[in-house]
Amino acid sequence: MKSAALFATAFIGALITGAASQAGEPSGKGSFEMLVAPEQVFNLKAKAWKPVPNEDSFALTHDGEFYLTVAKRKDGMLMLLVRQPSTEKQGQPFYAGYYLKCGVMVDVPVFPQNAAELKSELANPQADSEEARIGFGPGTGMHDLYTLVCRS
Repeated sequence: MKSAALFATAFIGALITGAASQAGEPSGKGSFEMLVAPEQVFNLKAKAWKPVPNEDSFALTHDGEFYLTVAKRKDGMLMLLVRQPSTEKQGQPFYAGYYLKCGVMVDVPVFPQNAAELKSELANPQADSEEARIGFGPGTGMHDLYTLVCRS
């Protein structure tokens, strides 16, 4: 009985180790090229941030929101960050990140809140994670951002 329990424990450990090593493997699509230094991304005075306009065609109002394309991969995948006022910490910004590719209405959300978290995410990007993919369509805030970033 002990040997069966030991075998089961070893087998589960091997599965977890294998899954963890697979998660860190590159997608074969290349790495992301930083377009803005991570330290500048979280600098509130950085000029690279652009305000999200309130356009008539947009589903939501984007008052106080700014966006920045942080990184790009050779296949066209982008990492976009949005800075908006925090609803939990008065006077503090909240950052929401999205991997997206123009022509594909799917995003993968990430939430780095400082340069170290951003560097860590881009060292092992979740951009191709099937489990994290979220589809979106017209009438959503994500579609507003997609339209803004992917204009031809």
